[in-house]
Amino acid sequence: MLFRLGSKQVLVVTSTDAAEEILKTQDWIFASRPKSSFPGRLVYDFKDIAFSPYSQYWRQVRSVCELQLLSNKRVLSFRSVREEQIVLMLENIRESCASSLIIRITEVLATLADNVHSIEG
Repeated sequence: MLFRLGSKQVLVVTSTDAAEEILKTQDWIFASRPKSSFPGRLVYDFKDIAFSPYSQYWRQVRSVCELQLLSNKRVLSFRSVREEQIVLMLENIRESCASSLIIRITEVLATLADNVHSIEG
């Protein structure tokens, strides 16, 4: 079933056969995201893995990420950093609770992610 949500067309799949066809057989057709001008300017003309259209370039970048950045060895090498930052986050939460301060969990988690990212590079 194809219909519109605002200005976007939406495809709703209601059978397992159709879902398998779309997700397995024809997945490359549906893999690309719609282009928007803002990400293009932000990430060097869609060269970022998150905004790059599905293509040979995207497959190469994904492969580099899988082999170099997200390998088990690489992820495990920063385990102590993540654990240390989580301990610091929990200490800050405990102190805020003891002081009856409001805790904005979104801000706490964003700070944790920023700290881990800045240390891991």
